Amino acid sequence: MRDLEKPAQMANILSVNPLAIACLALFISISFNIAAIYAFRHRAGAYDSAFVIDDSRFSYVENDYPHLLPLHVPSVALKIEDSEGYGLSDFSAWSDWRSTDLFPNGNGFVKLGPEGVSMFHQMHCLQRIRNAIVHGDPGYHTRHCLNLLRQAILCASDITLDPINIGTDGTDGVGVVHVCRDWEKVYDFVEKNQLRYNTTAW
Repeated sequence: MRDLEKPAQMANILSVNPLAIACLALFISISFNIAAIYAFRHRAGAYDSAFVIDDSRFSYVENDYPHLLPLHVPSVALKIEDSEGYGLSDFSAWSDWRSTDLFPNGNGFVKLGPEGVSMFHQMHCLQRIRNAIVHGDPGYHTRHCLNLLRQAILCASDITLDPINIGTDGTDGVGVVHVCRDWEKVYDFVEKNQLRYNTTAW
């Protein structure tokens, strides 16, 4: 009778073991990940270096430099707000808009070659269009900026859905959350780059 019970007991043990093994493996994996995250966050300079891409294959002589910042820009969420700042002609409008591309030594240029960062060129264009509206100066520069921003919007192709406001057949987009690239990483990179190389404004 005991010989007949042994295979049944073994079958029960084997049926439980894969689940127990999977749970144990999951626990070990989570423990290693938590330990790695803890060690990584407490290592000096680890956070900054995680976003800088290895660009050692470039000599930075003449045209041998990257055409993108050597920087990983993670995704962040941005909730559209009806901001009180960044007006057209109120008292703080000029300083608000000027702050979008103002750096210690220049306007978003980096020491990677004779090029600036496109994001700050676009910010400059917003300032130019605001200036044209306020002062009535729709010259070539303003036309160039409108076209640049049109193409930049097409390039980004933000497919977030904006809810239509009932009764208006339009939308203000306020309150809608968009997935964006972390612009603060770009600001930080440019500021540190300018301080390191003492880049001058062009």
